[in-house]
Amino acid sequence: MANPTRAAEICLRLTQSEDEDTEECGAIAAVALLEEHPHAYPAFGPVIAAARAHRGIRIRSYADDLDALTSAADEGDHTVH
Repeated sequence: MANPTRAAEICLRLTQSEDEDTEECGAIAAVALLEEHPHAYPAFGPVIAAARAHRGIRIRSYADDLDALTSAADEGDHTVH
């Protein structure tokens, strides 16, 4: 990923959409990007916060996945257990 900040901004914008499918695409993209590029997790803080506070339970469920990826990156272990 060339620009983690830009990728996170796009994911955040999608996650905050008015369309449920677009919101989910943003959350899924954030999870996929962090799986591929765990070093980029600091840029995704706003996406994680938005997913955690989202009005829809489906989007909030992705916050757990994002938190797990963030925790793994913090520990230097880039796999999710």
